Amino acid sequence: MFKILQEKIKKSRVKIVVGKWDALNLTSLTNKSVDKIITDPPWGFYENKSINLREFYKSMLNEFIRVLKPNGLMIILMGQREIFGEVTSGFSELKLLEKYDILISGKKATIFKIKINKNIN
Repeated sequence: MFKILQEKIKKSRVKIVVGKWDALNLTSLTNKSVDKIITDPPWGFYENKSINLREFYKSMLNEFIRVLKPNGLMIILMGQREIFGEVTSGFSELKLLEKYDILISGKKATIFKIKINKNIN
């Protein structure tokens, strides 16, 4: 699907970069260089894998804040909406614009639309 999306964008000649990156390490992207991020980070519903979701989401949001331009947008599909909501409330740089509760394969999920405040340094 990723390669198909890349080909469609290439043919459309729209200025969009589609990539696969590690949300916790976006060192290939410069500060304040990204307009929008659309992502589906780990939901934490895995067997035999231990992941501290709060720490993961904090690290992810720190990287997103670093690379997003002022007024940049994040669209995040999230299965652990309560944990994610708690984590985002600790970031004054973020403003929740909208959220949509949905079902994915019978599991409750939420799409968050979050804006970077324009006055961040």
